[in-house]
Amino acid sequence: MKTEIEKGILITPDTIVSVLLDSFPQIKDAFVEILPRLRKFTEPFPGETVAKVTTIRQAAIIGEVNLSDLLNKLRKVTGQEEIIMQEIENEVNSKKPDWLDMDKVVVDYDAEPDLQAGIHPVAKVTAEMEQLQNGDIYLLRTSFIPAPLIDMMKNKNYTVFSERNQSGEVKTFIRK
Repeated sequence: MKTEIEKGILITPDTIVSVLLDSFPQIKDAFVEILPRLRKFTEPFPGETVAKVTTIRQAAIIGEVNLSDLLNKLRKVTGQEEIIMQEIENEVNSKKPDWLDMDKVVVDYDAEPDLQAGIHPVAKVTAEMEQLQNGDIYLLRTSFIPAPLIDMMKNKNYTVFSERNQSGEVKTFIRK
């Protein structure tokens, strides 16, 4: 029987969650234990959609756990060696940027009802962002840091800022 490393599947920060779960079915329980907030990622729907676009790095941000600890716990379950890595910066910023002007927020989308219904907000946010004018701001409200969506918006050259309020809501501002 080939070891996991011989199969060519190494768990890294860039490993996609669905690939991880497909490659290591035995890891599902450990994944949920380490990241209870991401239990829905391991369920058929909406997990099928969300897990296909979420990396381990992004899962650590969403689950608010240390990336090195997450990687090494997952690697231990699969028999892979521990790795040492420098931590990534938190995606929730502490200082509001100069460009953040609430008067320029043209869309305020609370994604929680859609997420609870199993609908991932990426298609809606992407479509609505395309309709905005340069300088307009889109406000996305979630209960977690939407790391995959943040990365996607940054890759489209949008400016992004996230903050968590006292009630735990994460407000992600995306400027076109």
